[in-house]
Amino acid sequence: MAKHLKLAYSTNGFTRYSLLTAIARIGGLGYDGVEILADKPHWYPQRPGAEVAPIVRALERAGLAAANINANCTFGFWSNPPPEPFFEPSLISPSRQLRRARIAMILHTLEFARAVGGRNISITSGKALPEMPPHRARIILLELLKPVL
Repeated sequence: MAKHLKLAYSTNGFTRYSLLTAIARIGGLGYDGVEILADKPHWYPQRPGAEVAPIVRALERAGLAAANINANCTFGFWSNPPPEPFFEPSLISPSRQLRRARIAMILHTLEFARAVGGRNISITSGKALPEMPPHRARIILLELLKPVL
């Protein structure tokens, strides 16, 4: 017996639109699910408790499930971004303060995922910078994943 293949599309492909418009358009294209970008310009995890009811209603109207919450990038974190702001603050940042900020972002994303019915989030360790040798990055990463898990 063949199972129905369900497809989802990311709001990351609709960054010129608001999150609610992106959800409506993706639903209109016939997808079963949506990956929500947890960054600017869509839902940003530094705003814990942000109103999720309109997002849940938009998902319901569009007939979409929250397939994943993409918490990889961090453009929204920076008011004056570094040359490559994609992953910093990261879980393996040389800065303890930035690592704490990333953990907070991930924990807020988990709360958001639960609120919109999402069962998955995607995160990244970040990029090993020259001040963070790979052996030290591995130790820090394993330690910081504990509160997330």
